[in-house]
Amino acid sequence: MSSSEQWSDDGKRKKDDSEEMFYRSKKTRRTPIKDANPKENSREETNEIILLLNNLAGDIKEIKGEQTSNKEETKVLQEEIRKLRDEQEQFKEEIKRLRDIHKKETEETYNFQERSEGR
Repeated sequence: MSSSEQWSDDGKRKKDDSEEMFYRSKKTRRTPIKDANPKENSREETNEIILLLNNLAGDIKEIKGEQTSNKEETKVLQEEIRKLRDEQEQFKEEIKRLRDIHKKETEETYNFQERSEGR
């Protein structure tokens, strides 16, 4: 741009079109723009919400069913664990009994050998 294009005849600066668009005031509305068919839109939104709620209700029922089956499986597993612990305790007692028997027999064998050598 040349200097003559920027200034008007009366000595004032000319405004560019590109600058003008930034200086325009923006009007903001306080209320939303009303649609042509607000009832249809609200019905559609209501129907969508109802569908979402129905889906959620179905999901909740499914989750509750899964929780029930998981709870039953947990009870079965807990019972199996209890039985295994009881069985483990019995094995420990049997091992202790066998060790005591082995210790006793070892002592008897040692005592018998001492008596037989002492003769």
